[in-house]
Amino acid sequence: MSVLLAHTIEYGRHSILLSGLQNSLHAPVFGILALILLYWFKSRGHRTKSYVFAAVSAFIIGVASESAQVWSARDADIQDIVRNSIGIGAFLSAWYFFRDSTSD
Repeated sequence: MSVLLAHTIEYGRHSILLSGLQNSLHAPVFGILALILLYWFKSRGHRTKSYVFAAVSAFIIGVASESAQVWSARDADIQDIVRNSIGIGAFLSAWYFFRDSTSD
């Protein structure tokens, strides 16, 4: 019932459900992007600094994507950059502690 109600309540141009879904996807999308970049940097021989390179690169892509929204129909939001950063940090940390630390 609450899902149907949230979907029908308009919030600007979007429903509350759609807005919440878009916001909740920032962290996992940028977390996965960071893992892809981590794999790419490691495959290029940047083993020691690959986590830093992946985090900084994913962060720059996130800031660039939010900056590009200024000139589009979407709204740029600093909270989206924070959500992106949380996903980047969480996914890279989890990968390091649960994957890389066991392979040494």
